[in-house]
Amino acid sequence: ARAARRPSDRYAAALPVLTRMGATDSSLQNMPAQQTPAKKQHHRVQLAITPLGAQVPTIPAAYHTSITIDDQEFTFSRLGVTIGRNWGSHRCIGGKGSLGGPGVVLDCGTTSFSGRDMLKALRPHFQEGTYDLLKKNCNSFSDCALYFLLGRRLDGKYAALE
Repeated sequence: ARAARRPSDRYAAALPVLTRMGATDSSLQNMPAQQTPAKKQHHRVQLAITPLGAQVPTIPAAYHTSITIDDQEFTFSRLGVTIGRNWGSHRCIGGKGSLGGPGVVLDCGTTSFSGRDMLKALRPHFQEGTYDLLKKNCNSFSDCALYFLLGRRLDGKYAALE
C-alpha cells in the first residue's frame, strides 16, 4: 500500500503551483502548520466540471471546476474562495447538467482532511481580488485543493487554456 503523505509534504509539492500563480516567498513562509486531524474521519471529495461556451474540436475547451467535501462546494472567483451547496457556482454560469448543475461530477475519493482544514491551508493564497482568468482561476484552486486533500492533480485538459 502507498504511504500517506504528511500535510507538510503536500505543501512542499504544491509550492510550484502556488508560485506559478503568483504566491510570494513571504506568503509561502506563512503557510499554516497543518496538523493531521485527531479524528480519523473520511470526507467524500468530488470534482464538478462544467464546460464553458461552445466546444470546438480543434480548440482547447474552457471549463469551470469546483470541489465538494461532504456535499459542501468550494470554488474560487473574484470574491475569493466561496462555499455553497447544490453546485451553485455551476448554476450561476448556466451549467448543462440536471437542474442547471455541473456537466460532470467525479467521485475522487475520501480524505481525512475536512473543508475547514483545506480552507485554512489554501484560503491565504486565494483571496478576494486575486482572481486572474488565465493564471489563477477556479481550475487553479481545484488543482491545489485536490492535491491538498488527496495528493492528486486536476487533469490538465481542464486547464488547457491557462
